[in-house]
Amino acid sequence: MKWWRKNWFPVMIFVAVGAGLAFPPVGSPAGPWKPDILVKFAVFVIFFFQGMVLPLRELAGGILHWKFHSLVLVFNFLLAPALAWTLFAAPWSPVAASAVPGFLYLSILPTTISSAVALTVASGGNSSAALFGVTLSNLVGIIMVPFGIVFWMSAGGQDVNLSLADAFWRVATLIAFPMALGQITRIVLPVVGKWAKPRVGPISQMLIVFIVWILFAQSASGGDWSQFGTVRLLWTCFGVALYFSAFSGLFLLVWRRAGISRKDATAAYYCATQKGLATGAPMATAFFLSASEAGEMPPLGLILLPLMLYHPLQLAVGSLIASKARAKMA
Repeated sequence: MKWWRKNWFPVMIFVAVGAGLAFPPVGSPAGPWKPDILVKFAVFVIFFFQGMVLPLRELAGGILHWKFHSLVLVFNFLLAPALAWTLFAAPWSPVAASAVPGFLYLSILPTTISSAVALTVASGGNSSAALFGVTLSNLVGIIMVPFGIVFWMSAGGQDVNLSLADAFWRVATLIAFPMALGQITRIVLPVVGKWAKPRVGPISQMLIVFIVWILFAQSASGGDWSQFGTVRLLWTCFGVALYFSAFSGLFLLVWRRAGISRKDATAAYYCATQKGLATGAPMATAFFLSASEAGEMPPLGLILLPLMLYHPLQLAVGSLIASKARAKMA
C-alpha cells in the first residue's frame, strides 16, 4: 500500500495510455464524449488550482538568491533545449523527424513542483531555495515556453505553424488566465486556498491521467498510431535515458563553477534537471492539439511520449539519490 501511494501516478499514466489505445472511440471527435471540450476544461481546472497554491508573496523573499535561480533557469530554458537539439534535432542526428518534436518539447518545459521540493527535503538540500526555484521556473515558463516552441522547434526543422503572438495568446487564455483567477481566489477567499492546498496535487494528477487517456484514444481513433511500434518505444526509452544522463552530467560539470553551497546545489539539481508532466501535458494541448489533428504534426500522444518516460525516470533516479543521501546523514 505504501508503494502504491508513492507510485500510483506514473503507473496510472501508463494505464491511461493502454486504455486510450485499447478503446479509441473515447477519443473520437464525433463521439459522445466531446474530447476537445473535456480536455480544455481539465486544463483550465489544473491551472486554476495551480494559481490557488502559487506562493507569490513568499517568492519575493527568495528572489535575491540570484546565483541559485540563474543556474536553475539557465538549465531549464537554455541548456536543456540546446542539449536536446544537439542530440536529436541537429543535422547530424539520425533521429526520425516524427520523433524530434517530443524531445524538443520535453526540453523546453519548466521544472516539476512537488517532486523537486520533496526530493530536495529527502536529500538534505535547501528546501526553501527549491520552493522558490520551482515557483519561479513555472512563472518564467509562461513566457519562455512559447519562445522555446517557436524558436527550438523551428531550429529543429519542425513547422509548428505557430507565430509567437499566437503562442502567447494561447498561453494567456488557456494558462495565465485560469492561474490568475486561482491567485485572485487565494487572496479574496483564503479559506478556499487553504482547503485546496493539500488537494491540488491529487486532483491535478487525476486530471492529467484523464488528459493522457483522451489524447492517446484520440490518436488511436484517427489511425495515427500505425507509425508507433515496439522498436519506436525502445528507441524512445533509449533516447530519454541518454538525454537524462547527459543532462545530469552537464549539471555536475557546471554547478562546481557556480559558486553555490552543496545544499543549494542539491536543490538546484532537482529544480534544473526535472521536467514537469503536470505542466507539460496540459500545455501540449494548448500548443499542438489543433496542428496534430490537422496532420501538420505527429500525434499528440507521440509528442508527449518522451515526457511520460522521462517523468518516472527522474523520480526513480531522484529517489535513489535521496536514499543514499539519507544513509550518509544517518
